[in-house]
Amino acid sequence: VDGEEEEYEDDDDDEEELYDLTSRPGPFRAVPLPDRLRVPVHQFFTQEVVGTIHLDPLIFGLDPIRPDLLHRVVRYQRNKKRGKRYPAKTKTIGEVRGSGRKVRQQKGMGMARAGHRRPAHWRGGAKAHGPKGIMQDYT
Repeated sequence: VDGEEEEYEDDDDDEEELYDLTSRPGPFRAVPLPDRLRVPVHQFFTQEVVGTIHLDPLIFGLDPIRPDLLHRVVRYQRNKKRGKRYPAKTKTIGEVRGSGRKVRQQKGMGMARAGHRRPAHWRGGAKAHGPKGIMQDYT
């Protein structure tokens, strides 16, 4: 049929649909929340439920909630609190492999003088002004 589109009528017109979980693309599904969101509190060693916390609906009452986004936020906050586990670091002249022996004699070769093979402008040498590997933020 050229240029004509078929229209499908929905039989459930009397129901109001806030959001449709079945036609949503992707693997993530929204989870509808109850009127009051309650979280059980467990005793650490015995895992017994010792109480319940009622969460604020202004913060946690957003409907629908996506567990994947909540997981990403929690992971982000924990990583920021922990700090960098392995901060970037490059080797200085003292840490680069190689001895301190003079590479060539001082005069008579017709080339620039050279003390050792570890300076930053030589191949395999140190990195000039590279990252130091220390934590900068102590907040």
